Parts: sequence; structure tokens; C-alpha cells
Amino acid sequence: VQVGGKKCHEGEVTYINLDREEKALITAAADGYIRWWDASAIDAAEVDTDITMDFELLPIAEYKLIEGTKVHSIVDCGSKGLNRRIVVSDGNGRMQTVTFQLTASNDYNSNEEEEDVNALMAAGNFVGSLSRSVAKLASTSAEELEQFAPESKVLEEFHADTITAICASPYVHVCATASLDGM
Repeated sequence: VQVGGKKCHEGEVTYINLDREEKALITAAADGYIRWWDASAIDAAEVDTDITMDFELLPIAEYKLIEGTKVHSIVDCGSKGLNRRIVVSDGNGRMQTVTFQLTASNDYNSNEEEEDVNALMAAGNFVGSLSRSVAKLASTSAEELEQFAPESKVLEEFHADTITAICASPYVHVCATASLDGM
């Protein structure tokens, strides 16, 4: 549970993934939120199982998807340059992509010039953090938000019923979906 006894999500949790690079547990649910949780805090939690299995935790970052989205599954397409894209299938038969601009991980000096960032990326030494990028959005001014906001768009509303599975090819930019409509 979150601090104050608030539920981690409203509605069914439909996606859980441990992201080893981010050192975070990522969850998503029918409430349309994707949340990042500190995996080390979860690992260190001590609970008295005779009383409860609950412990209080705040998400390190959260992102609200397009209104009305009920997350069914997520495919992380990985990072390319300074962007990281995820594909979300929802219970309404839609798929959408969300492209986040990455922020440097803790061990990177963010005062470096843009040219240095490009040089680090070319050398494979720049590590972008998705959870830090999403957390940064919460403290971004309205003017900056337009510049750094994730690009979110519905790809297609092509199934007549709930999408039940999504799979992305690791080799080409193709996703396959299955739905309760039999397609």
C-alpha cells in the first residue's frame, strides 16, 4: 500500500515487471497509471506476517496514460538514443505508444553540454533513466512540460473486443496482437 493506506492502484493490476536497469518494479493497472517502485525498498521491507503483509511505499514515479485507458499489457521496446518507447494494449481494444525522453541516471553529471551527451551515447557510456524522466515531469513547469512531455498516441482501434495478448519482434518494428474477437 502507499503511504497513508492508499491502494497502489485503483482496479486490477495487470502488469508487473522488474526492470533491472532502473532497479524498479514497474506496475500498471486498469486505472490507467504506470508506476515505478523502488525495488531495493521492497526488498528491504520487513513485515509481521502474523499481522499483515502490507507495508507503506511511495512510487518513485508515475505516468497517467490517455484518459480511458485500462492497461491490459505493456511491451517495452527499449531505448534508442535519448528515447524509450513502450507499447500499451488496453481493455478497450486499443494500442498506444508512449515515447519518453530519457534523463541521465544518477551517476551522470547533467550539467554536461549536449555535445558531450551525444559523445557519451556514441561511446555507449550514457545511461538514461526512464523512472527519473517520469519523476522529473511531475516537477516540470507548464512551459517546459510541452517540450519534455512524452509523446503518446493511439496506434489503431482495430479489435472489436479486448486485446488479450501483444508481442513485439526483437528484430523488426512489428507487433502482433490477439483479441477476444478471434482476430
